[in-house]
Amino acid sequence: MKTPIIAAALCGALMSGSVAMAGGTNNDLDMVIQTQKQLLEQLNEKKSQQYQQDLNTHMDAVEKQLDELKKQYGNYDAQGAITSLAAQMNTLQDQLNQQGEAQNKILLEVKSLKDQETQAMQNPAASETGEYYGTAATKNYLVNPGPSPNVGYTQDAINAQGDSTMVFSYSPSQLYKIYCKVGFLTDLQFKKGEKITYVGGGDTAKWIIDQTDVDGVPHLYLKPINMQSTTNIVVNTTKHSYQILANSSDWYNPMVKWSYGIEEKMANQLQQKKDDQIYTDKLSISRAEDLNFKYEIKGNAKWKPIMAFADTAVQKTYIQFDRMSKSLPILFIKEADKKELSLVNYKVKDKYFIIDKVFDEAQLRLSDNEVVTITAKSE
Repeated sequence: MKTPIIAAALCGALMSGSVAMAGGTNNDLDMVIQTQKQLLEQLNEKKSQQYQQDLNTHMDAVEKQLDELKKQYGNYDAQGAITSLAAQMNTLQDQLNQQGEAQNKILLEVKSLKDQETQAMQNPAASETGEYYGTAATKNYLVNPGPSPNVGYTQDAINAQGDSTMVFSYSPSQLYKIYCKVGFLTDLQFKKGEKITYVGGGDTAKWIIDQTDVDGVPHLYLKPINMQSTTNIVVNTTKHSYQILANSSDWYNPMVKWSYGIEEKMANQLQQKKDDQIYTDKLSISRAEDLNFKYEIKGNAKWKPIMAFADTAVQKTYIQFDRMSKSLPILFIKEADKKELSLVNYKVKDKYFIIDKVFDEAQLRLSDNEVVTITAKSE
């Protein structure tokens, strides 16, 4: 029920009450007031801010009508009725004000969330697993995303319009939707080092598909020959499998690439470990006359070295083992001008530790119970 209708009913009740009570009793006035209260209760149930202005207007009308009743019935407590009704209206107005404040708060919170979402899309970053989720030009390309990158969903290049390159985040459980155009080639570039082993599609008769390899990077070229053509294309390589949904459109993705997130992160970590411990097939040393084999090795560890010698020409010391342990010990050496042992780094080649210093005393320690000392013998 709209406010004007209720207001009309309220005014009608007041006017009809005035006429009826011209020759009536106090009971008639009670009935009129009771009717007014019922109408006010109906208003109270609405609790909407849009009725506030109408309520204020009708409250003034009620006060005027009750003033008329008070004049007609003298000692009857019409003022008390006015006060009661006014209190109810004030309560209703307070409730409407509170509701309005709550609605404004919700609107502000929604706006804040939208602002945060927009900022995140404009400044994409790696996820906690290191997986990359697009560029600024493709910030909205995810469609029906799952709760995690490992859950299957569709990555859609629709928002890459105007950008030369679409970058997808690779996952074997996802579908990649791209857009091609009659008369134009779309270049799909896969991970460097892998080779394409299979290409197949649902309706390849309406598509021209070609492939090549450029500096170790496999490329697949797509071109539709029909304006109304959509098909799926499966590309298998020596390392990955790609599920592609190709659409013929009035615009196209010139280049499509993939980022490999966690794979690249793990590869970088592995390369870092290889840089820290360099393994080669041969050990390079200088002339035999520059080598000093006069070192004494003491200790009972299973991984105890079998020999130590120094190459004075290049200022390096070599520690040889019978076999390399999975857990490598920590090396401390005592330099000539110092009394205390100090921790030093070493490189690993074949079965040798290589230290870029010539020392007189060293200690290899894997635990408190596994300690080996290496001491240069005096002449």
